[in-house]
Amino acid sequence: MSTQAQIQLATESRENAHALEIESSKRITSQLSKKLDNAREILLKTAETLTACNDAIIAELNNDLEIHDDDDPADITRDETAYIEGLAGDTVVQTGKPEPQNAPEPAPALPIPRIDSSRCLSCGACIGINDKIFAFNENDQAIITDPNATIEDVREAAETCPANCIIIE
Repeated sequence: MSTQAQIQLATESRENAHALEIESSKRITSQLSKKLDNAREILLKTAETLTACNDAIIAELNNDLEIHDDDDPADITRDETAYIEGLAGDTVVQTGKPEPQNAPEPAPALPIPRIDSSRCLSCGACIGINDKIFAFNENDQAIITDPNATIEDVREAAETCPANCIIIE
């Protein structure tokens, strides 16, 4: 084969390879374009569904928060006000009947003693201090048997417990 024929053959091979690469690129581009179109369609359907859900939630909230015929916020009951405040989360909703001015302040929550059984060593120190409040359960871990036990009732045992599993909150 002559040099000229070899050059011609090499040129045709390069052109064929280039044509195959172009065809492959077109095929891949077409496939990606179809996948992109499918993704767009899914996103549009998802957006439509979310919009419909959002509209339904807003309609339900509007229905739940509907004020009486004369639109007087003072007609909202305390239960409705509590519900509205619960929906608002941290936002304070100024609606409902005013609280009485002489309402007593709620009593502060009393600390409640409890035992973290996962830390209990089953040493019995708490039972030795007060066996009327403390006992072992079926897993040989300390429990508080008196539901009315106060902080003062368990303080000494809490201070003595080697596992620090008697907790006063």
